[in-house]
Amino acid sequence: MLIKRRKGRFGLTFDSPFGRYMGLQFRIILWVWFSLTVAAVPLAGAYEVVFSSCRSGNWDLWALDTESKSTRCLTHTDSIDESDPHWFDRGARVVFSDNLGRIGIHDLLRNRIWVLSLPKGKYVCPVVWPPDGNQLVFGSLVTTPSDDSDLMTVAFSGKKLSSVSTLVSRAGMETFPDFSPDGKRLAYSFWPVERPRSSFFGVVEDIWIRDLETGSDRQLTDLNADSYEPAWSPDGSRIAFTSNANGQYDIWIIDADGLNPVAITQHGARDSSPCWTPDGKFLIFVSSRTGTMELWMIGLDGRELTQLTDDGCGIRGPHCK
Repeated sequence: MLIKRRKGRFGLTFDSPFGRYMGLQFRIILWVWFSLTVAAVPLAGAYEVVFSSCRSGNWDLWALDTESKSTRCLTHTDSIDESDPHWFDRGARVVFSDNLGRIGIHDLLRNRIWVLSLPKGKYVCPVVWPPDGNQLVFGSLVTTPSDDSDLMTVAFSGKKLSSVSTLVSRAGMETFPDFSPDGKRLAYSFWPVERPRSSFFGVVEDIWIRDLETGSDRQLTDLNADSYEPAWSPDGSRIAFTSNANGQYDIWIIDADGLNPVAITQHGARDSSPCWTPDGKFLIFVSSRTGTMELWMIGLDGRELTQLTDDGCGIRGPHCK
């Protein structure tokens, strides 16, 4: 009996050597496409958070699935503390800073970490990546009679860096940069050098927004309190931040035009370091309400409060994807 061969497009027979080869190539391409698109999108109700924890004895980078609450260790360096991680490249890489004042990148696909070859200096957290993915922004600390920190930028392609340039330089401390989703604005915390500093975090900072196209700055918060750690919502309409305007450090949200500031948490413990879930429905933050800094998640109406970790040793700098 004659068996009729099944032909694919262009008349190829997939039981021929060349046809089997082309079929294999197609399956590989399909797998790569799935890995970079479908697999990169979190399941409904599940988010992945990267953070720093000392659960292993020193500060390493960890990732947490908010649905299962399972964690995985991303780094394990006995002599170096990594902190303030930030997802980029669709979650394939994480940029972070360490206790040696350096900036590093962890390639999760290749399981490799490399330290950026930047000019000698003290680089402070956090390090952020813009939506277009071709440069990073970080704080450069200069210790003088009054500390000063500028926001610096460096173009990055693969492992190649361009020269470091100044993005925001004012008389005071510019810290905690965060790009708007369209990459056209940069929110940051600013402490003017002429304003007295009563403590490390003592009623000194406000949040400002730099228009990256015009170079102009405008003040966003004016709560007569310490306001810092801005985080843009996924649609760019609001900014979450930390403030002690109510007498304790809570998580706040404000419209991007400076209107309607509202406290999302109101607790006697210290709440800080907010980040948005990708769908804009929840905020993830760290809180000391159990005695140590742990990860928590809360709805924008202040409800659906969920504890995500129970390390008992401390959590730093979450970022969600």
